[in-house]
Amino acid sequence: MNRPYVIIHTHTSIDGNIDSMDLPEFATGSQHYQDIALSPNRQVLNVDAYLNGKESTQVNVTHYKVPDVDEYAAEVPSGDFLAEPDAGMYYVSIDGSSELRWEERDAPVRTGSVVT
Repeated sequence: MNRPYVIIHTHTSIDGNIDSMDLPEFATGSQHYQDIALSPNRQVLNVDAYLNGKESTQVNVTHYKVPDVDEYAAEVPSGDFLAEPDAGMYYVSIDGSSELRWEERDAPVRTGSVVT
């Protein structure tokens, strides 16, 4: 059985909160990490997927925008969603309260799939 290789990278502050430090060095290091790990066309770490929580997604991806929703559209059927099996990279966001909203253009990985 091939098991997934999982690395957890977290930017945490001294008090344990997942937050960024207001230092130029932090911004430079964070951008370098984004480039080598999370940019689909530039990454060198062969990352298949990355995961964020709802708050990180709202802060970094959707910026708390509220999409234009057709309230009369057909309901999405319940059940499993199967992402594109050959996507270059996947973005996964955990949102237990179903509050996360984004439009397709907000997706951080355009070459892959977004799963919430």
